[in-house]
Amino acid sequence: MRSAPSIWWATPSSLDAERRYRWACAGHPAPLLLRDGCASALGTDHRGPLLGLLPGHAYATAAIALRPGDLLLLSTDGMVERRGEDAVPGERVIMARAGSGRG
Repeated sequence: MRSAPSIWWATPSSLDAERRYRWACAGHPAPLLLRDGCASALGTDHRGPLLGLLPGHAYATAAIALRPGDLLLLSTDGMVERRGEDAVPGERVIMARAGSGRG
């Protein structure tokens, strides 16, 4: 009997020597950037399929230059979703709390 392929939700990312953060969206919510007391989700125009769903898929990436004092929050959708409900309200709560410093 053949087992089902593994599927991974991920935000593969890297940070280079120039403090440039590069990420690919493979199923997880976008990273949140806390900068100057404001939290915002990084863009997801480059969102791809779940990691492992399409073997050999070339994921697009996006990049942002990080400044001293910036904070990135990478999370799983399990932090913000409730069974049977949309994730958007939970994402808004995370952004509001991160921006207020009440994390």
